Amino acid sequence: WLYVQQEHKQRDQHILTKGNGNNYQPSIHISGTNNNLIINVQKDSTHDTDVSLHETIEIPDIPIKRWVHLYMNVEHSSVNIYINSHLVKSNILQAPIKNNTGDIHINNDATQFNGLISKILYSNYSKDNKGIEKIYNKGPYGYSITDLLKDLYTKHKPDFSKMFDVCNR
Repeated sequence: WLYVQQEHKQRDQHILTKGNGNNYQPSIHISGTNNNLIINVQKDSTHDTDVSLHETIEIPDIPIKRWVHLYMNVEHSSVNIYINSHLVKSNILQAPIKNNTGDIHINNDATQFNGLISKILYSNYSKDNKGIEKIYNKGPYGYSITDLLKDLYTKHKPDFSKMFDVCNR
């Protein structure tokens, strides 16, 4: 989840990178010239040495001053980007994505993201559309209205029981 505070800065705003130096995968930024989301991926050169090692995926017009859900599915050489549970970009790369065991860096000091980040999930499996929508429905704070009602009912079950007993008399 991203909340972009300010539309433009002098340079790209770093959100997240996994890995270090030349071995990163992926790197996510907000453009410094517009409100486009920029995702850089690094491909594995062992499959084809003629393939460009880097590819940039750009998602135009990320809303500002509101929460936006970003989900990125990567499977072999396929990259699917979802914004607010809708598929907005699907890329087939010439080579599979290069895996790395580097750390995840969030909001790098040099080019800080001017906004808020919530609920980062990084996993070794991808979700289907229904799973992505379920995550989206929970919102940036991790609760859906269904979760809230279940919690309220569980916490106040004796009170609800008494209330229904009174109504049935």
